[in-house]
Amino acid sequence: MSCLSWNCQGLGNPQTVHELHLLVLKKSPAFVFLMETKCRRNRIESLKNSLKLDNSFVIDYKGMRGGVAFLWRDEVEAVVHTYTQHHISLMVKGAKGGKEWLLTGFYGNPNTSRRKESWQFLQAIKPGSPIGWVCVGDFNEILNFNEKWGGALRPKAQIEDFRAAVDACGLCDMDFIGNKFTWNNGRCGGAFTKERLDRAFCNSNWSEIYPSSSVSTLSALCSDHCPLLVRFEGSQDHRTQRDKPFRFEAHWAMRNGCQHLMEEIWQNNKVSGNKVNDLKEGLSKCKQKLLQWDKRMKGNSKQQLSENMTLLDDLQKKNKGHLNEQVKQVQKAINNQLEEDNLRWKQRAKQKWLREGDRNTRFFHQSASFRRRNNNIKKLVNDEGQEV
Repeated sequence: MSCLSWNCQGLGNPQTVHELHLLVLKKSPAFVFLMETKCRRNRIESLKNSLKLDNSFVIDYKGMRGGVAFLWRDEVEAVVHTYTQHHISLMVKGAKGGKEWLLTGFYGNPNTSRRKESWQFLQAIKPGSPIGWVCVGDFNEILNFNEKWGGALRPKAQIEDFRAAVDACGLCDMDFIGNKFTWNNGRCGGAFTKERLDRAFCNSNWSEIYPSSSVSTLSALCSDHCPLLVRFEGSQDHRTQRDKPFRFEAHWAMRNGCQHLMEEIWQNNKVSGNKVNDLKEGLSKCKQKLLQWDKRMKGNSKQQLSENMTLLDDLQKKNKGHLNEQVKQVQKAINNQLEEDNLRWKQRAKQKWLREGDRNTRFFHQSASFRRRNNNIKKLVNDEGQEV
């Protein structure tokens, strides 16, 4: 069981939504906490359905910024405990050992002059009873001077205020795996700055329930914040797959070699006196050759995506402003690979090719369900309109 936390900086960008789908698909989190959604409740509800999550609680954005949301699966029993514009707390029931514990998604005020209000509020939502508490999110502050690289020195008083609030809440900073810095300003040269603003805390009661928990910093593609994955038990969820009927994948047409392969198959297809048999024979060969070709390409594609994600993570760790162009190139390559994957999921829904920005709406998933009921060919008609 795990929780994904991400300051996504707006879900109006299709690439951001695409990245979120990839994260949920690859990491299978039980909980997803999103900050700076910059969208309304109905948009989050649609996103919840496309992510195949079961529950959501949304705080709408105000003005041009803000907005937080918690999404979670039915496999965990959770109820909303408290909420404001900057946090959502869930009481998780029936957890390991039968103990209840509190999961808080927290978004620290981005306005420095109001940062103290965030720390006062953090102390106010501290659970009154001695239960486990884990708090994850973008706190918009650092705990130590070494958590910032570049830019002006952080005022010591700001750091000490944050530390004092964490201590007063009885929270401990959880160890992390991956990039130390979770945010950067994307600028070049001497103007480049990166900081550790996103993190997870827990109290001693929670660490007793989940002693092998961990926090991983994931690579950032669209947002300037890295997603965090808080793994409660250090084990991944497993999914089962079932056999599916053959379909021509629309994304195959985006790959080099597909058209040439099709032309070669049909040019070499033997012609008999029966056109229907010729068609069946050609389709059978297409299926066989395409599956073989896709298997080779899929292995290369997955390996390349994995290598690019590793490269991106390494570049973001080393970046001091001089690697911005390389980071953008790798991000572009990954987004192109994800676009191909997105096209595959569009086809799953048999969507009627709406404009490219209208992705992942409830329509796709409803239509995909309806299509299962009549997914067969009833008759063939030739060019003259006659049944064959």
